[in-house]
Amino acid sequence: MMNNKKSLVTSFIFAFILPVIAYGILKLLAVSDTLALGVATAFPVLLTLYTAFKKKKINPIGLVAVCGFLISIVAVYLSHGNDLAFKLWHPILTGAIGIILLFSAAINHPLMGLLAKKQMAKSVSVDKAQSKTVETVAQGQIDAQEDDEEELDAEDLAELHRFFMIYTLFMGFVFALHAILTIMLAFAVDTTQFVFVSKGIDILAIVILVAGIFLINRRLSDDEDDEISENEVKN
Repeated sequence: MMNNKKSLVTSFIFAFILPVIAYGILKLLAVSDTLALGVATAFPVLLTLYTAFKKKKINPIGLVAVCGFLISIVAVYLSHGNDLAFKLWHPILTGAIGIILLFSAAINHPLMGLLAKKQMAKSVSVDKAQSKTVETVAQGQIDAQEDDEEELDAEDLAELHRFFMIYTLFMGFVFALHAILTIMLAFAVDTTQFVFVSKGIDILAIVILVAGIFLINRRLSDDEDDEISENEVKN
């Protein structure tokens, strides 16, 4: 838990605090908007690279982010210093994630459900690798889980599918909306205004995501409690 909190604080600092401070200092030193914005947008990428080097593993989204930043540098160079690429690479990334999430829901295979299953399988695999005793326990958990899945009726499976559909649709909508607003902002204001206002959009998107996920979980939990109560009354 402590490591998770530390990681969140570090991510917030590198994503919001340091970029704004760096941009402000460089502008005070009369550095060009393009260079100042490039340095500011590099901080999250540097954190991604540091985390990947420390854990000796980089996640797919982190890899795409690094590639997007490198491409933006090339685009700025080829456009003779136009900083639009620095403004757009991040919302293009979030927009792509949003489209993928919405598309997975549209074809009735919500991505969040697939990721949850993959994470569960990975967790069991890690537990099994720790020791023979843990392996036995993990195997017992798998067998028990398989038994439970056999006992699940169509209504339970439909409810679980509905949860992941709502979850995926909500996250896809927020990511897509964040991308649209940020791209519109990039074309509407100057670089200095973009740096500050875009961070506000980022924070707002995070707040909406956290609040929305909490409300979805709470609503579905309340529905499940009501269903249990109804079953107890019938019995």
